[in-house]
Amino acid sequence: MGPEHEGKYTFRAKGAESEASVFIADPPAIDPSILEALAAHPVTVKVGHTAHIKVPFRAKPLPKVTWYKDGMEVTEEERVSMERGEDQALLTISNCVREDSGLVLLKLKNDYGTATATLHLNVLDRPKPPQGRVEFLELSGNCVHMKWKAPKDNGGRPVTQFIVERRAVGKKSWIKIGEVDGKVTNFSTNKVEEGKAYQFRILAVNSEGVSDPLETDEVFAGNPIEPPGFASQPQVTDVTKETVTITWNAPTQDGGAPVLGYIVERRKKGSNLWVPVNKDPVQDTKYTVDGLLEDTEYEFRVIAVNKAGPGQPSMPSSSVVAKDPVKPPGLVQGLHVSDSSNSSISLGWQEPIEGDPPSGYILEMRAEDSKEWSKCTKIPISGTCYTVGGLTERQKYFFRIRAVNEAGVGEPVELDEGVRAMPPPAAPKFDLSARLKSHMVVRAGTALCIHAAFSGSPPPNVIWKKDGITTKGRETITKGKNHSQFLINSTKRSDSGVYRILLQNEFGEAHYDIHVHVTDFPRPPTNLQLFEEVPNTVTLTWNHSPDVQEDGDAHYVIMKRDASSPTWFTAAERVFSNKYTVTGLLPGRKYYFRVVARNEIGDSDPLDSKDTWLVNKDHIENLDTKLKPYQQKDWRHAPRFLTPLKPHMVLQGQDCTMTCAFLGNPRPTVTLYKGDVNITANSKFWYNSTSGVCTLVIPTCTLKDSGEYSVLVENELGKDRSSCTLTVYDKDDKSILTSITENLQKKSKHLM
Repeated sequence: MGPEHEGKYTFRAKGAESEASVFIADPPAIDPSILEALAAHPVTVKVGHTAHIKVPFRAKPLPKVTWYKDGMEVTEEERVSMERGEDQALLTISNCVREDSGLVLLKLKNDYGTATATLHLNVLDRPKPPQGRVEFLELSGNCVHMKWKAPKDNGGRPVTQFIVERRAVGKKSWIKIGEVDGKVTNFSTNKVEEGKAYQFRILAVNSEGVSDPLETDEVFAGNPIEPPGFASQPQVTDVTKETVTITWNAPTQDGGAPVLGYIVERRKKGSNLWVPVNKDPVQDTKYTVDGLLEDTEYEFRVIAVNKAGPGQPSMPSSSVVAKDPVKPPGLVQGLHVSDSSNSSISLGWQEPIEGDPPSGYILEMRAEDSKEWSKCTKIPISGTCYTVGGLTERQKYFFRIRAVNEAGVGEPVELDEGVRAMPPPAAPKFDLSARLKSHMVVRAGTALCIHAAFSGSPPPNVIWKKDGITTKGRETITKGKNHSQFLINSTKRSDSGVYRILLQNEFGEAHYDIHVHVTDFPRPPTNLQLFEEVPNTVTLTWNHSPDVQEDGDAHYVIMKRDASSPTWFTAAERVFSNKYTVTGLLPGRKYYFRVVARNEIGDSDPLDSKDTWLVNKDHIENLDTKLKPYQQKDWRHAPRFLTPLKPHMVLQGQDCTMTCAFLGNPRPTVTLYKGDVNITANSKFWYNSTSGVCTLVIPTCTLKDSGEYSVLVENELGKDRSSCTLTVYDKDDKSILTSITENLQKKSKHLM
């Protein structure tokens, strides 16, 4: 079956029908021809350019895509981005550097299987300088002969040639004196004067450019030639029943002329007679002596020869018996770290390519502050992976490994760098499933509690800021490895602002902003002024209350009172400016005036005029008016919720804070319920009800805390109830995590 068969099927038989849905699921798969092409053809880019690695695949559902380079997981950063389409995975590395070269592994995984693809990324650059020091094979009055080693890194392209330059000591300019093929690492020149001091430098060239130079020390042309010094002690590298292969190093003193070759001599163990084994000097520093007698013990030495003649013989080699030996294993391949935690480090490797197969491996380690290597196991490890436990958190450890068989122990291979006992490095990021809010409204006098969950390795440093300034004062801040809480027990209006939690570790940083608004009764206006612009009216001006300017729904109420009466009358409601003209005044009467700021919480203290205002009688005729008596308002009312409870989803082990706001006069009583059970007096829960804001905290939630929670407020005039659902989920609960992810995606699309 294929995707085209997916859908709903209906079957009918004698009036009955049934339905079934078919869902096609495929494990991830990559076409074998693509795998072969990726393995056979490296992705090649130049330094500074962008590498695009695109791998087509097919899978349903879409798989999780993970990229690795040289065994380490690739994470998104400034130069690295990763994308996953319906049928392909794309890794983009911009501004490539040479160090980006290496083995790239793509891993695709869904619930039905896993697929991988391997390729090589080759970033081209100019070569590194040739390796030194430069060795002078001859320094005579008419010839300077030198040699060097090829660059350790050719930049990803073959070295095509070496350029040799020279300058006389005391001169600033360099003169090109020749060039040689990239496979040749020696050069000879006769462009010198006897007794004069020179400096030489060699530059490597490939298709991408020219390397930095390798410079020599000052040398003099024309030093006298003497026989060379003695070569190093020969080392036996291979033995059979008829041959022995030895190697040695050239003498440190060549006598002023290049070494022309070496004479190899042998003797039987216990004999004083050295016998030459080659008639003509060999130019290489490696030689295979043949014609030996099986099971006979031999020693070997070499003599360097130059134009002045043979030098002193080297020290004899260690004795060796001519017989076919079992070869010890070679170097272990690909030692790498596969995983790590706060107390363990897992390593993996491959079998040696050279030597006979190993029977086991000896893994050793040492702490950063120690020079002594210790074995990780008492007996050799039989497999090609091992987890070292019992480590100290964040301590750096070094590891090396040797293969072993019946012939002996191979040479050790050391991990390139030390590894800390800690989870794999990760930049900080916030856990959005913890319902971290971006906006909060809190009534003055109640608690402000912000709880943030996050992750990062190493655990990030946490900094709380308010309006860009690090907080310090009345707040209580608690911090853990993966969470932090900010608490102000009793808020003030000045606590309004933008709160930022900043996470930092050595691999990056992240921040999250929470906009907090603390509401309260409005502050009164100030500086009430009275004057007459129009006859028989009074114009009032005052300075704004800061809370009316900040709150679009806040306004002013204008009131007046005849000086002969204690009763205030409303002259105007819902005035939004700081100026108002009162009309309908009786000539010859004295009045007091009052301005009150009002918002959804209530009224501010009144701002009253200090003196009475007399309305002028001039030119007033037949003025009759009737004032509507001020009706005392009954402020009592049944409770009602301004802000109801909202549903919550909380990760097991985290705290849950529920809040709601209500009005009611007389002050309502508050009762808390979980289902039908009264939990108001339950010591497991903490709640606070102040100024119409009720806060319920459920600490360290467990799965049993899931359910319906409600708040009942009631007074003599009535009652009201608000309910919500709490869902506590485990980190392995995939259905809940999927629901959270879908909700976040819907919110993100809505915001866009």
